[in-house]
Amino acid sequence: MKSTRFAYVHSMSFPNNEANAFDAVWTASALDNYVDTTFIVKQKKTSNKALRDYYYISDSTLKFQSMYVNYFPDRILKKINHYYEKFLASYLRFHPHWFTRNIHKVLYARDPKLLRYFGLLREKKNWLQDWILVYESHDPLGYDPNQFTDNDPYKDDPELLRAAANFDIFICNTQALADDLHFWTKGLLNPHVITLASPLERLENAPKIDFKEKICLGYIGTIDTFRGVDLLIKSLYYLPDYFTLRLVGRFRPERDVDSTWLQNFLNDSHLKNRIDLNLTEHIEDVAGEIDRCDILVQTASKDINDSRYATPQKAFGYMVRGKPILVGDVPCHHELFEDEKNGLMFKLNPQSLAKRAAFLANNPDFATKIAVGAWETSATFNYNRRAQDILALIKQKAQLI
Repeated sequence: MKSTRFAYVHSMSFPNNEANAFDAVWTASALDNYVDTTFIVKQKKTSNKALRDYYYISDSTLKFQSMYVNYFPDRILKKINHYYEKFLASYLRFHPHWFTRNIHKVLYARDPKLLRYFGLLREKKNWLQDWILVYESHDPLGYDPNQFTDNDPYKDDPELLRAAANFDIFICNTQALADDLHFWTKGLLNPHVITLASPLERLENAPKIDFKEKICLGYIGTIDTFRGVDLLIKSLYYLPDYFTLRLVGRFRPERDVDSTWLQNFLNDSHLKNRIDLNLTEHIEDVAGEIDRCDILVQTASKDINDSRYATPQKAFGYMVRGKPILVGDVPCHHELFEDEKNGLMFKLNPQSLAKRAAFLANNPDFATKIAVGAWETSATFNYNRRAQDILALIKQKAQLI
């Protein structure tokens, strides 16, 4: 694959603390170990070195390339439809790094706007025929499945299907989303499934669980009701006082959700001194935060995106660190967890979560069993494997060109 150049395109400004931004950078950095990879962003607010430090890849050679949209006044940008996409297309078309026919060029996108724009542009511009277009889907192509009224969500948007059909490779992180996209598009799309991974160091030896007098439930990640963190907090009402809860991550305000919900829990006298909250925009030591907890919780909600299609990135970290994990019983989690083998499932109510947590506390040998199961499952949960899986698809496509 030495003759390949990889343009990994993201639509955000960087640095960005969204989980998908971390996954994208880590994936691009792993790809850069094998092929010349450039991570392209709307704008970057710091140096490449500072960005690599921010994403814990200080030793990486990954290049960050900005489209410098911040150099243009908003009044001008508002007059240009798809300004980022147009800037990006010009860069890919004319920049000397990409202006050659002697290499395989890959455009890797994960934003529905980029899917639509470049898929349709390929019908008009011959230069895009020299590119392999790859799309990584994290949702039903930008549509909200909670609002689907039937099994044909794209019937009024044939343009989107045309655009999607012009991409060479489709990737999903879950089998459920891959199956549904295949069904909804009547076989037009046949996505490949490549799971996420963890950048954390995997324990060298199988874990042994030995609970102390106090037991700390842990959650590391975005704190919101979309991910069911409120349900986790409510479980404390049903657990003995020796259970505490550690929440680490950023608080995300949600539309149509009272933003005081977390503070209301913190002010509740029944929960006083039982919640250890570390609100941070950037977790400095993720492995250390996981290791401080006795039992980790992979929460969930009834939102279809979260329960059916979400890829629980934090769960991969929980597993490589060899922790017993309580897992919300929703479809997407069954692709990663097997109940009582590498996790313990709970129904989406606080009573069920509390009951399962108490069971683990009273049965350390069983907790060890599922922790070892999680650790064994995590043997391939690394970004080199993820990069190799992606490159295998591209190599196969390149041989057909």
